[in-house]
Amino acid sequence: MQRGVVCLGILYDLVREIVANNPDTKNQLDAYRVNGSSPHSKDYRKKCRDVLSASDVPNEQGFYLWGFYNRSGFWINVYCGKAGKGKTADLRDRLYKELTAENASIWREVNPDNARVLSIGEQIHPTMWYKYKTHWERALNKAGSTHIFWVATPESELKPENVESVENDLIEAMNPTGNRQRRLPAARLQQDAGKIFGAFREMIHLENNRSSKFHLKYHDEFWKWVGRTEPSMP
Repeated sequence: MQRGVVCLGILYDLVREIVANNPDTKNQLDAYRVNGSSPHSKDYRKKCRDVLSASDVPNEQGFYLWGFYNRSGFWINVYCGKAGKGKTADLRDRLYKELTAENASIWREVNPDNARVLSIGEQIHPTMWYKYKTHWERALNKAGSTHIFWVATPESELKPENVESVENDLIEAMNPTGNRQRRLPAARLQQDAGKIFGAFREMIHLENNRSSKFHLKYHDEFWKWVGRTEPSMP
């Protein structure tokens, strides 16, 4: 079962650099655009391709898990998703689309609050904001993530018709903070879901992955949003 991790550090470095070097509001607004119509937007899209290539994310069916390691080294599940096998639907394309079209999750780090990010979205899409607002709000549910773990499950390993039910199992078992919409899973954890869950846990506990953790300014606000105390070592 092929698996890997995408570290988002260079994306955060890029948006911090853009903000530091471009105090002009217009330049910052252009950087938020996901269509590559500005130099900063093109740089961001390139960085997204780079981090996916570095992780060797395949064009396969599979599952992915956004999250971060807290200061004590505990892994926090933020968002769990699935990718089918089809045009613009496989793991690599799915993650590229989320990192670009939902870049509000990354830009949140350099903004004071969600309202500021949403106001920027409205300025970028003034006539279509009624349509895009929900997408931007959903993207903000992934804010705080520093890593994305992925597990590829080719059709030879998992039938396509079982992908959604496995995702339901994974979401219930891992309880990610960003998955606001839930579907009731089957009464028993499927064997396939158990294998994928185990693969995620193995990657989370690898020392190389744990040692790559980094703290975001937003993490302090994350715990207020979640509404509970950050876990710590006894």
